[in-house]
Amino acid sequence: MPDGPVDFGMFFGHWDFHWLTKTTFFIDIIFLPAAAFALFAAYKGVSAMWEKMSESIETTSDYCPSAKQFTIEFLWPAIKETILHKRFNECGTNKDRVKGHLPLLLAFIGLLAVTTYSFIRKDILGLLFPSLHGPIPLYDPFKLLANISAIALLVGIAILWTNRRKMEAEGKASPTFYDWFLIGEIAAVGITGLGAELLRWADFGVLAYLAYYLHLVSIFMLFFYMPYTKFAHMVYRTFAMAFEKYRESSFVRKEAS
Repeated sequence: MPDGPVDFGMFFGHWDFHWLTKTTFFIDIIFLPAAAFALFAAYKGVSAMWEKMSESIETTSDYCPSAKQFTIEFLWPAIKETILHKRFNECGTNKDRVKGHLPLLLAFIGLLAVTTYSFIRKDILGLLFPSLHGPIPLYDPFKLLANISAIALLVGIAILWTNRRKMEAEGKASPTFYDWFLIGEIAAVGITGLGAELLRWADFGVLAYLAYYLHLVSIFMLFFYMPYTKFAHMVYRTFAMAFEKYRESSFVRKEAS
């Protein structure tokens, strides 16, 4: 365990390499391949799904939408629909699920923004201004966003946990590992992340580093297993809605009525 005040930047120790901290190096060589694998697996899965759905339609010509057309006309509207939970709000049966899904989704967007900011601050600007290394101060707007997002994540997953238990108690759903794994996984990410921060503030060295380690493990699992858990449902559902919009476009031949 590093000596002195709790500093997660020193979790893997120190080395005299100006361009990259030892902790960042180890996190990069572990997490970047995991994220790349998850993205590749998701891409292959979405491609297979799209190809299968395309078998049921007839295009008007050999001309296909460009990547820019596809993104602007089909994918982006589907992403907005997913973020706003439009169909869940319109469906009385699933409307209660929005209370858990929406804060969870917004929390992930907020935490992604904070992660990007942290990378730019510490690993790029930090090369020129060493004082930017270390914990982000509490008064920083992105630190506030991080804490708000963490709370939103825990609130959202608590609502989904409660809803799932209620559905199972009422016989409307069966308890399955597939459903509970993602709920427990996201809960672990939120609890260990917020716990690590609070324990760092309290300067409980051993517990803080243990919580940080468990946080890294839970995030790795979230990334690596993404294509094979219900987390992937968000990706597949979004592209399915994009396909629906594509099917209604001029690129697809309409059957004569």
